[in-house]
Amino acid sequence: MADEKTVENAFGDDDIGGRKFFADNLLKMFAVTQTHLTVALDASWGMGKTWFLERFKKHCEQSTNNIDIVLFNAWEHDHGEEPFAPLFSEIFTALKIEEVSFSKDRILTDAGTIIRHISYNSAKKASMGLFDLKELEAEAEQNRSMARQIIDNHQALTLAIHDFKTALNKRAKQFPNKRLIIIIDELDRCRPVYAVNMLERIKHIFGIDGVHFLMGIDTDQLGNTIKGLYGQNYDGIRYLDRLFDYQLKLPESSCNGLALSYIQQIIDDANNRPRHPSDVLLMQLHEWFYKSETFDNMRDLNARSVKRIIDRLIITIKIKQVREIEDFELLFFFCYLANIYPKIYKQLTADVSAMLEAFRIFGGSLNNRPKYNGLLIRIAARLLAYSPIRSEEFINYQFTYLKTDEMKKVVRNAVDLRNRRDPVSRDMAETIDLLKMFG
Repeated sequence: MADEKTVENAFGDDDIGGRKFFADNLLKMFAVTQTHLTVALDASWGMGKTWFLERFKKHCEQSTNNIDIVLFNAWEHDHGEEPFAPLFSEIFTALKIEEVSFSKDRILTDAGTIIRHISYNSAKKASMGLFDLKELEAEAEQNRSMARQIIDNHQALTLAIHDFKTALNKRAKQFPNKRLIIIIDELDRCRPVYAVNMLERIKHIFGIDGVHFLMGIDTDQLGNTIKGLYGQNYDGIRYLDRLFDYQLKLPESSCNGLALSYIQQIIDDANNRPRHPSDVLLMQLHEWFYKSETFDNMRDLNARSVKRIIDRLIITIKIKQVREIEDFELLFFFCYLANIYPKIYKQLTADVSAMLEAFRIFGGSLNNRPKYNGLLIRIAARLLAYSPIRSEEFINYQFTYLKTDEMKKVVRNAVDLRNRRDPVSRDMAETIDLLKMFG
């Protein structure tokens, strides 16, 4: 690739799920395409689209001087009917374009309030920018002042689009080898009208060589959004097929790798501020995940739930001033339950059977792998030592993944633990209630 840089790896030392390889080839695809591309990055909710797109932006910035890149969070700007002004303003700011003189105030006029006074069909057309002015005036004969405001708004938008395209075309001629990548994220979280307006703007406005779009979406969810707007007989998926040049699947990633990458990011951020005594705990936590590979063998997890579990784990470790690996393990058990099985978690301090059932579910989530029996024995011993569970209740529960001799080991370890009160197990009810603070 022309004008490459020697860079650090935006995706960390480990290529989690092949995502750096994917990013390298995605960047090359944009770089070698002189015309224009609209690409969908498809993944379901919680699978790490935002995580990837943020790092892809950094990866592009680190890799070459021949690409400008803009990251636009659609959901953060979803507070009006028309997405034109915030999107283009973001692009202008990133490219330092100041010569376009359109009036944002006119574009931002809330036409939605006016449109609602006109018939539904005309409103639907107007909101998409597809209406016939003569038809609109005829239908609004009884209230021509409202129609005039919509027409004026449309004309202002048309002028702004013309100025914008002129500016980008001028830039393309000045820098023929430079590409512009516009990343749009969180579109599937937006209101239906705003999401479809954004798609329509991109489809009708952008045909500029060297200007590419990368959109992080959940195809099924966005397809249903479009269907809900146009009617249940409308094929939302086919609509998206016509819009995008390519629909790429985000590679699935290792949950444990994501956890390590996220913790490392927190560690890196900590290195840029004054040191705190709790920072050493982050390194210990990173080492524990690295050695245990626990997340990779657990069910019911995605990138978003991994992040939430890590966030809870870190703040609780700091509050409780945890030092021992066994304490990390017990807190991980609680944090996992609080995030994945919140109803059961809320019953832990009130119901002994809930504690036993929670432990059964946790062991099952590890797919009953013998390699984790040591982890389960250590957690069970702490539960038995410091919770209301009695030894006979534990033994009679007959966990399928612990053999009789392992159950006896849990009981022996629990007796030993009662003689030393660590900060997590001591006042276990208090630790459980602490995690309830985070929802």
